[in-house]
Amino acid sequence: MKNYILILTLLISCAIVVHGNHEFGKFANMVQQVTERSLLAFSSYGCYCGFGGRGTPKDATDWCCFRLKCCYARMAQLKCKTANYDFTCNNKNVICSSKNLCGMQTCECHKTAAYCFRDSKTSYNNLNMLPPQPLVIALNSLQCSTTKSPSC
Repeated sequence: MKNYILILTLLISCAIVVHGNHEFGKFANMVQQVTERSLLAFSSYGCYCGFGGRGTPKDATDWCCFRLKCCYARMAQLKCKTANYDFTCNNKNVICSSKNLCGMQTCECHKTAAYCFRDSKTSYNNLNMLPPQPLVIALNSLQCSTTKSPSC
């Protein structure tokens, strides 16, 4: 069963990267360069990493994902959707560049999340890693509190 879940996680993650937006691939690359960990390590973690989110974040790593969702919400208030950007990374220092505001905002959200993942490395707990969707939806409702989510 454990191998089945691992294989399913990899297949779903690959499908997201291949068919997802270009920015997701850049975010994955950025996280890898800054944290030396795959974005897959955060794809279904805690209450906020991955799709959806509710309740109180489980630890500092989960708070990183909560803050990323807040960053996306602030972008939406500015009428921005995630947009293309470029970045360079030297000695784990990310420098964003883009031809437009939304691209720059997207990169800054991703940069902040990548740094947060790096800085919260000691809080990461494998027990907070959930199986792939759609099992996450069922298990998330059991593991994440139903209390009101914190506000951004």
